[in-house]
Amino acid sequence: MNLESIRINNQQKDFLSILGYTYLKNNKLSKATIVYQALFHLFPKSDYFAFCLSYLYLQQKQFKKALYYANYYLANANNIDKLGHLIKSQALFNLGRRSEAKECAKSFVQT
Repeated sequence: MNLESIRINNQQKDFLSILGYTYLKNNKLSKATIVYQALFHLFPKSDYFAFCLSYLYLQQKQFKKALYYANYYLANANNIDKLGHLIKSQALFNLGRRSEAKECAKSFVQT
């Protein structure tokens, strides 16, 4: 099935978001990732779904993907969110990019 051909309304979007959150809270990270990945593809302008994916991938130790979605989130959230900087710095640190992680952590503290 092609995600581009799927159309859902706001109520369905909210239901799926709650489902993803429920999976997350119950430590079913792979299921939560599937739900949020689908939502991200259906609503690519929603920085919230990018944030959720960055957090989920960080928890699953998939640091390159966590960094990708953290960067996406920060680019679309006007760079004002502390948690986005925190996730990005943790991903960078775990990828061995210590100096970049340090700079990003400074942004976390300063925002």
